[in-house]
Amino acid sequence: MDRSFQGQKVLLLSYLIMILGIVPKCYADQFTMKRFSDLYSEQTGLMSAKTIATFSQIRAGWSPWQTVEAYVVGRIGADSRTMLEQGNFVYNDNYAFLGLGLDYLGLFPGVRVIGQLGVSQDLSAKINRGGLDGRAGFMTFHSFRLQKESRLYSEIYSDHLFIKRYQNILSSVQVRIFHEGFGFGKFRAEPMFNWVTALDSEGYDFNRFVEARLGFRLSFRGPLDLMLIPYFAFGGRYQMPTDYPTYRDFRVLLILSKNF
Repeated sequence: MDRSFQGQKVLLLSYLIMILGIVPKCYADQFTMKRFSDLYSEQTGLMSAKTIATFSQIRAGWSPWQTVEAYVVGRIGADSRTMLEQGNFVYNDNYAFLGLGLDYLGLFPGVRVIGQLGVSQDLSAKINRGGLDGRAGFMTFHSFRLQKESRLYSEIYSDHLFIKRYQNILSSVQVRIFHEGFGFGKFRAEPMFNWVTALDSEGYDFNRFVEARLGFRLSFRGPLDLMLIPYFAFGGRYQMPTDYPTYRDFRVLLILSKNF
């Protein structure tokens, strides 16, 4: 693709982000739009792969209705190792993304429909997937107790997204079971069991697996919400052939989040 055309797209997107960032400040009160911003970051240490994978995202925008969010989004995905396999697919990615997003939360309770469009920049010379980028799909989250007096509760989380950078549809479902454990003040420690099923449309073995996780969730509510989740993972890949039909791993997940 012509470099000048790529530069024009980046420049046009920059102007759109600047204009849409100024308009809410000038007219938010007039249109009674609610502004919001949030930060989410996670870092995962994987002992078997000897790597640290990170994902960080920040959003800032406005909500003209309770069920609609329009925002500017910046995202960085990084890995201490970047590995490419045959077929030029990316296993451990390093990139930065900047774009615009529009989410709809009124379809069903606990369901978020997502659309994002922008540009991504490769952060490793081993990867050549930068340029126009985006993602579309939906995410779900539900939490419940089977009995009100029970100290056990469950969370069901799923995401189903087409990601242009990978030209792939990625889908996963997690069923988490927690015991309330113990806590004091803003700190809480909870034993955790997590069942994960993942698949994709391209049939890569590292995206098609089932996994059981057993560990603890340590959480602290403060100016910046923190969660530390050390856990053992026992999994199997159902896309054959594969170099790792079954595997075991110890991982540590650190999550930071903040709503402004």
